[in-house]
Amino acid sequence: MLPVDAVVTWVDSTDKAWQQTYKTYVGKPYEKSIRFTMGDDPEAELRNCLALMRKNMPWLRNVFVLTLNQRPKSITSEIVVDHREIGLTATFNSHAIETSLHKIKGLSEHFIYINDDTFVVRPVKPSHFFHTSTDWRPRVRLDRNLRETEWVSAVNRSSRLIGMPQHTALRHAPYPLTKSIMVKAELALPKEWQNARTCRVRYTCDELVPVYTALLLHLRDSMHTDEAAATDELKISYWPTAKGRKVYDEHVICVAYYTGTADDLRALLTRPSWIRRKWKSLTRAEHMGGHGPSWWHVVMYVAACVCFVVVWMHYSRRPHKKID
Repeated sequence: MLPVDAVVTWVDSTDKAWQQTYKTYVGKPYEKSIRFTMGDDPEAELRNCLALMRKNMPWLRNVFVLTLNQRPKSITSEIVVDHREIGLTATFNSHAIETSLHKIKGLSEHFIYINDDTFVVRPVKPSHFFHTSTDWRPRVRLDRNLRETEWVSAVNRSSRLIGMPQHTALRHAPYPLTKSIMVKAELALPKEWQNARTCRVRYTCDELVPVYTALLLHLRDSMHTDEAAATDELKISYWPTAKGRKVYDEHVICVAYYTGTADDLRALLTRPSWIRRKWKSLTRAEHMGGHGPSWWHVVMYVAACVCFVVVWMHYSRRPHKKID
């Protein structure tokens, strides 16, 4: 097996020193936004993200946490990397940070880029992210026919640059990459790459989206295709908020907006009991080809559960034979 590292990006935007840096370089006070820390615990997401990676991705060689002049308390064996170590000045733009992920000293050729709001809740293997049985190329997962948003406008710009279809974006999941793919994209679009690298605030420079651009260039030039959703073994869910959500059969959950504590988030990301998972699976529309739940299957499932409970109660109440 080839070595695989991971890179997690994180910032504590409640930090007064960080806020002062923001004001100095951007020219205006920092205002809370969904792009940064929303709750009172700035490490609620990172703490769970790292803990779940340790549990469910034990095959990772190194995990790098990339941040700006900060050191999270959630660190155990992870390696903290400052933006300045990869040639970045103070930046508050994930696109700028993405331009230099591959410049982390000691990073393996194959690595996985993970945002701190993405959680690997079930065990996964390298083959979920790379074609390990052949050439170890990344598995690229796309969403298509997206409605127009600021984010989609940014990826559309990137698509036009490289002659790929628009209204397409990467799915919210860990992104498998190689340093070679990133370097190739940087060399192919040096002016646009540098524009993104020096853009301090997202969506203010008509910048490209580096990781998306690099992976789409890889697909275009290698003549490979993205992962077909119907056969993809990695199950992914995107939660706009965590309210009312439960983990079932997913491997990866992305929570876009979270304001609670680390403990509350850990509880949300804990899978329910086997019985609840099976019930959910049986009653989901997609389980029956998109035609709604099969009530016959549901009734049979409930009957089987009742029979199991009755039999268990019967035998548990039987007196034990005394052994002389």
